[in-house]
Amino acid sequence: MKKILLLSFFFLTGISFAQITVGDGTVTMITSDTTWSGDVEINGKIVVDANVTLTIEPGTVVKAVKQANPVNATALVVAKNGKIMANGTEALPIIFTMVADPLTASDVSGGSYFHTAGGTGLLDINGEWGGLIILGNNQIGNGSDNTEEIEGIASGQSWTQYGGSATNDNSGILNYVSIRHGGATIANGDEINGLTLGGVGNGTTITNIEIISNDDDGIELFGGNVDVTNLLIYNQSDDAIDIDEAYSGTITNSFVVMGTGGDNVFEIDGTESTSTPPYVASYTINGVTAIGNANAAQTDTYGHWKSDAKGSNNNIVFKDFKAGTTIEGIDADTFGDGSLTFSNIDFVTSDALSSITSDLTATHAEVVSTQQIGTGANTCVFNSWTAYGSLNANLCTSTSIGDGTVTMITSDTTWSGDVEINGKIVVDANVTLTIEPGTVVKAVKQANPVNATALVVAKNGKIMANGTEALPIIFTMVADPLTASDVSGGSYFHTAGGTGLLDINGEWGGLIILGNNQIGNGSDNTEEIEGIASGQSWTQYGGSATNDNSGILNYVSIRHGGATIANGDEINGLTLGGVGNGTTITNIEIISNDDDGIELFGGNVDVTNLLIYNQSDDAIDIDEAYSGTITNSFVVMGTGGDNVFEIDGTESTSTPPYVASYTINGVTAIGNANAAQTDTYGHWKSDAKGSNNNIVFKDFKAGTTIEGIDADTFGDGSLTFSEIYFVSSDALSSITSDLTATHAQVVGSHPIGKGSTEDHFYTWTAYFSSGVGTASVEEEVVESNFTVYPNPFTNFIKVSNETKVDKLRVYNTLGQLVKQNRDSNTINVSDLGTGLYLLEVISGSSRQVKKVIKR
Repeated sequence: MKKILLLSFFFLTGISFAQITVGDGTVTMITSDTTWSGDVEINGKIVVDANVTLTIEPGTVVKAVKQANPVNATALVVAKNGKIMANGTEALPIIFTMVADPLTASDVSGGSYFHTAGGTGLLDINGEWGGLIILGNNQIGNGSDNTEEIEGIASGQSWTQYGGSATNDNSGILNYVSIRHGGATIANGDEINGLTLGGVGNGTTITNIEIISNDDDGIELFGGNVDVTNLLIYNQSDDAIDIDEAYSGTITNSFVVMGTGGDNVFEIDGTESTSTPPYVASYTINGVTAIGNANAAQTDTYGHWKSDAKGSNNNIVFKDFKAGTTIEGIDADTFGDGSLTFSNIDFVTSDALSSITSDLTATHAEVVSTQQIGTGANTCVFNSWTAYGSLNANLCTSTSIGDGTVTMITSDTTWSGDVEINGKIVVDANVTLTIEPGTVVKAVKQANPVNATALVVAKNGKIMANGTEALPIIFTMVADPLTASDVSGGSYFHTAGGTGLLDINGEWGGLIILGNNQIGNGSDNTEEIEGIASGQSWTQYGGSATNDNSGILNYVSIRHGGATIANGDEINGLTLGGVGNGTTITNIEIISNDDDGIELFGGNVDVTNLLIYNQSDDAIDIDEAYSGTITNSFVVMGTGGDNVFEIDGTESTSTPPYVASYTINGVTAIGNANAAQTDTYGHWKSDAKGSNNNIVFKDFKAGTTIEGIDADTFGDGSLTFSEIYFVSSDALSSITSDLTATHAQVVGSHPIGKGSTEDHFYTWTAYFSSGVGTASVEEEVVESNFTVYPNPFTNFIKVSNETKVDKLRVYNTLGQLVKQNRDSNTINVSDLGTGLYLLEVISGSSRQVKKVIKR
């Protein structure tokens, strides 16, 4: 009872974390649903029993007691049919460590994930406790019935069993979890792995995992099909990644740093099933960077694939290994029959490939002098929250491309981390440029703007810039202090430049994507893109395709572009020339461009979730019979902007001419009281054909008008308007002589549910995260079906565990987003001042807002 009272005292006062002590050095069964938070000490075998859930709150530090007899080593075991919900966050990871570690939950809450009091040598201590063991019901390849008792624990316990017939068993969540200093001998003379997964199924989430200085393997997977994503392993004493018993999941994005005593980066076995028929399956490993050790005790440490191992090994980089290092073995049977495969394996070494392995050839692997850009793991994802990242500032790589002239990218290339581009960087035909989530691309400003830096994706080239809400891809100027490390840490606008930084434009050219799709221009419906000196093969766009694919832009922010490139023309933030609807363009922010925000020259690509702020010309410009759909756009005009919309029809002179019709649906456009112009709502001209629906214009200068609506297409019904709202005191007749009450209306306030759904942009854009933009949440406070406590709060806000929370966002009363996190029912708000706030809870498709008070 005293412990419970102390925990309540913490949540109410925020003064200190209470410590929970669990276990007495023997076996302690957790037999009812339990939650740990703050500082937790565990002693002996702590077992989460079948049908029981252990929840570990973000920011919790779990310390394991070291046993005098290592056979009794402390370990946390999640039994078959039990569940662990250890759903940390990037800001508040969950840390398992040893009692001797001075780190506390208070340190983690303050953003410190490694305590410097122990010195950097603390990172290398191993064998202090057993580790974390999760056992599931999923299929495994062992014995006659495909079940087994986990190694390293005395057998004969019901809670040591794993394996079964399930295909998607769910043992819970591990997310942003660091496991340190494990690997003590538990029983039978065996050490245990940092993280052991026995028969764990893909209903389980295992992502963002760090394993530090374990005295056995880093991670070992005994069958099951759980996927593991974003895995960092440092200084293990045996193998880093050990696969057994027909594991059939996928391990994606792993970073391994070998110590002096480590064995293999990979030790991989196939099935041990003797059932009829035997259970066999195949794993996938994709995206690994493994760093060797010049003082390694062994030289056969790249990996060992044996015992009929079946699987796919892709995009792996080995570097800084001791000269003469080899692969220990590759199973001849499965390698020979094609069920064990290798592709894009790079060895950064002076050794010949033939001396590393007698099996792999140039088809599978190559020796290179330096790691190639974009190969191996994206290490930036570990930068902000790991112990290793706290001591190594080089996890986010820096790359420079271009010399100020034209640089052609002629082979498939990947960018990650911090990338600087200088001059015209052109992705050539039949080449793919992949940009990893969280990458920051900075463009060099040219003294002569005609030479302005720009990224151009040529016709038949492809860009795969598939960011995420947590890790958007950002194009910006060199003067912007933002880095990939900032983005990895959840900061998408650098405050060092002040909010005025957001309004700088014309520093570089922008992003240009050229495709093969149909356009309405000239006699053959092809053209050279405006703004770049003509006569280059890579400036052409347009063709006869109907669903051309130029790749993906998703969660991409393009900032400070629009410099003059050639012919006296500025270029748009995002230019799409003849781009087809095989291309994905969604979640796009365009900030302070010195020409149009976006311009679409023909093509039929759809654009969804588009934010444009402070462009100098038009926000959305459509030309040459563009025939796609633009959905959910939020436009904020600057003082010098021209039109929200400038829309032209076809310029085709082919026989017959190519004509087509666009759709715009769901726009909120915010005007500027200091605008230089008053004809800025839009201009529909040159036989523009299309449908304009659900558009709200508000906060425009009094007297603002529509510049023009083409009489021909408006008259024949091929240019249509519906649900157009002007939040204005001006009469509709003074805004436009064409639109009537059938098409539009003047209203006193923004109609609820009309225009764009702007919350798509709240969490990741510069506009909202800088505080320049304010979220429309105060007017949306609704009666909620969730419980918030404590309220009033001090350091933490917690939402009842009955609610599955996808996102928590806290806004001040101005509507500015001040805190956010994901996949957690708790948010740390200790740095906020006293007063009233708005808490937004997003769960699936449900979005609710509630007032909360900090005291």
